[in-house]
Amino acid sequence: MLGTEDEEKIKALEEYSELIGIAFQVQDDVLDLIGDKEQLGKHIGRDIKEGRKTLAVIHAFNDAYTIDAKRLMNILSSKNPSEEEIQEAINILKKSGSIDYTRKFY
Repeated sequence: MLGTEDEEKIKALEEYSELIGIAFQVQDDVLDLIGDKEQLGKHIGRDIKEGRKTLAVIHAFNDAYTIDAKRLMNILSSKNPSEEEIQEAINILKKSGSIDYTRKFY
């Protein structure tokens, strides 16, 4: 790895790479919620449509009002949520502060 056998350097690079990967994924998750469709070249809300439990979703389950958390779970569990339901889920994530929380994470 980079021409070294120094275990400390190798471990440091592994940890750095892992953290960069996590930061990239968290940023991608946020863009999937509030990004510009034209700039990204992909549909917004795909993670919700696929029922993915992203950092924002996990945060919302902990911090959203019970009724909002239940509704979010229903939307995520839906086989084919409508565009309106996807927008509703995004609004729940905004209302709970989960998108702002996630943006601060990285």
